[in-house]
Amino acid sequence: MNKQKELMELLRGVKNVLDEHNIKFWLECGTLLGAIRDGAFIPWEKDIDFGVWQDQFPKNIKNSVAEAFIEKGFRVWVTEDCMTVKNSDESFADINSYHLDGNNAIVSRYDPNNIIGVLSYMFHKTLLSPYYYKINPFKSQKEFIRSILVMISRILPAFLRKRLAALLITIYDKAGTKAVPWVVPKHYISELSTTDFLGMEFNIPEKAEEYLAFRYGEDWRTPRKDWLTTRDDGAVNKKNI
Repeated sequence: MNKQKELMELLRGVKNVLDEHNIKFWLECGTLLGAIRDGAFIPWEKDIDFGVWQDQFPKNIKNSVAEAFIEKGFRVWVTEDCMTVKNSDESFADINSYHLDGNNAIVSRYDPNNIIGVLSYMFHKTLLSPYYYKINPFKSQKEFIRSILVMISRILPAFLRKRLAALLITIYDKAGTKAVPWVVPKHYISELSTTDFLGMEFNIPEKAEEYLAFRYGEDWRTPRKDWLTTRDDGAVNKKNI
């Protein structure tokens, strides 16, 4: 199956589950950029981004949604501010939960700050979901390390995996992470309109072009394959706020 078909099936699958649970969501980030600029997925993208409001996506509803995804054959990874849904090892969708802080809408995100952070977070995720990952020790150094962690995780009993995972996330929080939240002025996404994207109707920010200019720059209509979130995203680079 080619990448575009995988993304199409994932887009439809996530939309169906969210609609079934009456979750109000919208297209954002690179998915919105592709929808508005190209009417298609950006060719080199491997992920889909949706936005939701955190107060409309509480833990009990989130758990029900996660169970529905699993029942339909998807793999799911859940944190407080993001639900990741996968239908293959190559494609995934992020459902990003925004909360309000004054005039800003924020997704709390944390990135590894050093090698301790990289390894502790990688092992933490692997311990919690050892069958989520495909063993592929020959693809890259990162995949080799991941494959070793996967094999270790799969032979450990569930109770021990959970204890080790809790210890590793504590180490990650204290010694290996830095906060890199997405901060978006709420007026960009507080009001929604709709658009047709690949034969389906989706909510999008009413001020979609202003939102895209904020996140991707005034030249957002020009494709940039070298664009990096950590370096170029206006929601991460707070000097734009």
